[in-house]
Amino acid sequence: MTFLKLLVVIATFLLVWPTPVHAYIDPGTGSLVLQIIVAGVMAGLYLFKRYWNKIKILIGHILNRDSTAEMPPDSHGQEDA
Repeated sequence: MTFLKLLVVIATFLLVWPTPVHAYIDPGTGSLVLQIIVAGVMAGLYLFKRYWNKIKILIGHILNRDSTAEMPPDSHGQEDA
């Protein structure tokens, strides 16, 4: 058995094996933790929505800069006649 397989077996054993825990989380604490998680997700979604256009413009500038790098800035893709 390789070292990685042995490590996975030991980690699985330690995570699955029940151990007595002398702790108590009352419903108020559980509710507070749930509220913090939901608030964090909602804040992340709000920030993503608020800055989405700026992110799109930034990515557009980065991608377009690579494709227009060969052309001089005055030509705009037109050749001299």
